[in-house]
Amino acid sequence: MKRIFREKTTAERLNYGKGRLKRALPETVMLVLMFLMLFSVVSCGKEKESGADSERDRGEPTLTDEAATHFQFVYPVEGDLCADIQILNYGHIYIKLFPEDAEYACDNFVTKARNGEYDGTAVSSSVKGYYVQGGKPLDKTKKEESIWGGGFSNEISERLLPVRGAVCMANQGTNGTNAMQFFFVTTPADVVSALDAPLRERYGMGLKDYLRSNYNADLSDDQLNMCYTYGGAPWIYGHNTVFAQIFDGFDVLDKIEAELAENDKKDIYIKKITIYEHI
Repeated sequence: MKRIFREKTTAERLNYGKGRLKRALPETVMLVLMFLMLFSVVSCGKEKESGADSERDRGEPTLTDEAATHFQFVYPVEGDLCADIQILNYGHIYIKLFPEDAEYACDNFVTKARNGEYDGTAVSSSVKGYYVQGGKPLDKTKKEESIWGGGFSNEISERLLPVRGAVCMANQGTNGTNAMQFFFVTTPADVVSALDAPLRERYGMGLKDYLRSNYNADLSDDQLNMCYTYGGAPWIYGHNTVFAQIFDGFDVLDKIEAELAENDKKDIYIKKITIYEHI
């Protein structure tokens, strides 16, 4: 079916072209990074719990019973479309897709995965406590395109937010440029909550008003509270399509993020993405 693109709009500030941020990070993101440095000192030296407990027992905020009352965090049921993202030498990240809310993004991701186009692609970039991006082809001469050729438009749903564990389409900073690469949001809740006070002190407005004024990210109180509670990157709301959510494998994601923070040239690859229906 031929895609009819919506009129293009400017996605301000953030630019994910070719797997990395092209322009200087916006001030809100710089504030995020500042707080990440502070919290990394506090958390330094904590050992990961061992044992065979599932992640739902290890305190990941998005996997609690309370979180499951929200649409985006509902655990997959029979028939739900899911994907197993196998990272070479690291393990598996399992995601639930939302084709009803992000039809084009899911169609593109599923088709490329089934065609093996993500096999051997790189986990190419990361900002610790913000995102980990993957799906970058190693062949630099190959043009990145969607399954329809070129790019496709953003799909923004009020019930899918760029919370921690969200899987989003990467783009070149403007609408209509989604093609292949995607990223996982990793920002923890304490970092989002800590942004409000310095913004009020410096600009006389809280995070919600600052995002609306400077990033054209118009979130409701309930939507922003989701990011306060579960973590996330609310400044990209409206500019990047959320099409899936992690329901297992945060430990793998966190390990990759930590290692890329130590060495951003480290070679990390997607071995295979398997699409399946949950049973």
